[in-house]
Amino acid sequence: MAVGPCLPRGGAEIEPLYLSVAAPPPGLQRSELPMLLPGGLGMTVSSELQKLPAAAPDYGRPRKGGLKAAKWMKPRLMAEEESSSRGRQQSDTRWWTKLQEQLLCPLSGFPIRLLPYPPFKLRVDCSKPGPHFLLDGKFLAMKLIVDGRPGEGIRDLETSDLLALDDYIQRCKLGPFRPGTARALQQEIATAKTESDRIRAVEELKKMQQRTKTELGKLRRIQDNRLSQLKTDLKVHSTLDRLPGQKQHEVNEGQSGENASVEWPPAEFLLEEPPHAFLARELEKSGAEVAGRFQL
Repeated sequence: MAVGPCLPRGGAEIEPLYLSVAAPPPGLQRSELPMLLPGGLGMTVSSELQKLPAAAPDYGRPRKGGLKAAKWMKPRLMAEEESSSRGRQQSDTRWWTKLQEQLLCPLSGFPIRLLPYPPFKLRVDCSKPGPHFLLDGKFLAMKLIVDGRPGEGIRDLETSDLLALDDYIQRCKLGPFRPGTARALQQEIATAKTESDRIRAVEELKKMQQRTKTELGKLRRIQDNRLSQLKTDLKVHSTLDRLPGQKQHEVNEGQSGENASVEWPPAEFLLEEPPHAFLARELEKSGAEVAGRFQL
C-alpha cells in the first residue's frame, strides 16, 4: 500500500508523506484505528502497520544534496582505491630492495639492494630454467658491448641469454644498450659480401662501443661515489652510536706515581652504566686517588 503525497482540504501544501509497505497477508483482520497527521488530516491504517518502527528507512525522495554528494564521493573513492592499488604495485615491483642477503653484483661489486632498477636474472645453466643469480643487468649489457665478453666468473652468454638481456634493457628503459645488436654487427662484419657493407658495420659498431664506453664510465663513477658515501655514513653512525664521554681523564694511580689515562667506554666492550659510575668503580679497584677535578 502506498499513500502520498497528502494535501489538506484547504489546499495548503504540507510536507509530503511517503509510505511504502507490503500488502497484508490474506485473511488478516483489520482493526481500523485513527492516525493523526500534520494539519489535522485523518487516515486509517491497520494495527499491524502501526507496529512498524518509527525510524523505518525512508524510501521517498532523497535528501537535499544527497545525490550531489554521492556523485562527488564516487570519483574520490575511486581515486583513493587506485592510489592504494598503485602503492601496493610499486611496493611489489621493488622486491630486490627488500632482500635479506647482502648480495653484490659479481661484475661491479655494487650491492643489489641499492640498484635503482631491477637486477637481471642470469641462469647458471643456459639449458635449465634455474637456478639463477642476480647481477646488474645494465652493467652487464654495456660490458658485453664494450669488451665483447661478460667478465671473470660469468659464463659466456648464448643467443637466448642475449635475447633475454635485450628484452630486460627495453622493459626497464635502461637506454639503447643492446648486446644482441652488437653481436649482430660483429657477425655482419665477418660475413659481409661487399667491402662497403663491412665498412658500414664496422663504423656502426665503433660508434655504439664509444657511446657505451662513455656511459659505462659514468655508471662506474656513480656507483663508486654511492659506495664512498655509504662508508662515510657508516663511520658517522658508528661514532654517534658510541656513548658520550670518550675524553681521557688523568688520574694518579699511586703505585706507579705516573699520571694514567682512563678511557670511557673501554674499547673492547660498551657498558650500560653511566660514565661516573664506571670511573668510580675502576678507581676503587685500582686504589688510585683523584689528582684533580674533571667533568664527564
